[in-house]
This record gives sequence, structure tokens and C-alpha cells, in this order.
Amino acid sequence: MPSVEEFFEYTSALTSGKSHLQILRETRALLSEESRWTKGARARDCNQNPVRPEDPAATSWCLEGAVAKVCNPFGIMPFSMMRLLDKTVRIIFHTEEEVGANMYNELMCHESIVNLLDEAILIEEIKWSGTQR
Repeated sequence: MPSVEEFFEYTSALTSGKSHLQILRETRALLSEESRWTKGARARDCNQNPVRPEDPAATSWCLEGAVAKVCNPFGIMPFSMMRLLDKTVRIIFHTEEEVGANMYNELMCHESIVNLLDEAILIEEIKWSGTQR
């Protein structure tokens, strides 16, 4: 019997059946405007109060919150997406150190977050195209 972590990791329970590439593209679209991005909370309402990512009142999201909103109605960031984004951060910085996508969100500007998503999308597109042969 799988553990809880394995269940969530190897089923589409937390991704609503979406591929990583779909999730990245939808997250990129959600965060494309700087006004829809935030720091210091997973999501904020129009008055800048912290809210849950899935809250209908949310108007801006951090990277993790945006992925969680796109992935499922529970506002939970899937482990697989966290690992994918963390790996992309390590590729961008040419390091094996654990930087973490969430910390990256807090330290960087909106343009850097969009660039991170663009890089992650490119990596997934390359990976996807390799499986289509």
C-alpha cells in the first residue's frame, strides 16, 4: 500500500489530471502581469490581505500560490511541481545547492519569476518532445 506522499506523488490527485507543462503554462499566464504577483504570502486579495491561493477573492499570488491555484481546488502545491521548480532554480544558478522556488520568489523580482517559468516550460517542452519520437 502506498504512503500518503506516494499517493499524491504518483496520482493526478493534486494536479487535476494536468501535465507539468500545462500547469507551468497556466501559472505563467496567471503571473504574466506584475500586479498579479506578490511576495510574503501565497496569495493576497485586492486590499493586500493574505488569503488562500484558491480563495475567489485572491487577486495576486506568489509562485507557489499560483501553482497551487492552477493545480487543484485545495490550494496545495504538489511535491512533483515543487521539485521541478526547485530543479529549474538550480539550473538557472548553476548550483547543486538547495535554493528553493519559494525562497526564489521572495528574493527576486517579477521578471525573474516569469523567466523562471519560461525556463521551466522550455525544459518540459524539450522533455516532452523527446518522448514523442
